[in-house]
Amino acid sequence: MTDKKRFLISSIIGIIGSLMGFYLWKDSIPQYYGDTNVEWKYILRIEKILFLYIPSSIAIIASIFHRKTLMLLAFILSLPVTKYLGVNGFFDTFPLVFYPLICYMFSFLLMLIPFEKSHKNL
Repeated sequence: MTDKKRFLISSIIGIIGSLMGFYLWKDSIPQYYGDTNVEWKYILRIEKILFLYIPSSIAIIASIFHRKTLMLLAFILSLPVTKYLGVNGFFDTFPLVFYPLICYMFSFLLMLIPFEKSHKNL
């Protein structure tokens, strides 16, 4: 695989993962009808912003500018949300929260592979 293709694939995977994270963040904003505990809704919104929106924003920036450290940061920030929101059985139903995490991981691993240096024979 050439460097350009690997760069493009890692960028596409990172952008797709971050778009999935944005979609999950949009859908997981708590909307309770008849719930009187307003503080609980604010706590849940802050949790979703910290563990879904911010890593997705970091991942899209890392994908566009091809920054390994930012992609690793997005991956690490996404870990707590997958632990607590992906409580369902891993093999029965693969929770949607794991998909952005896997995209961040694959994009980071593709970014880790060193670029080949072209040697010209003179």
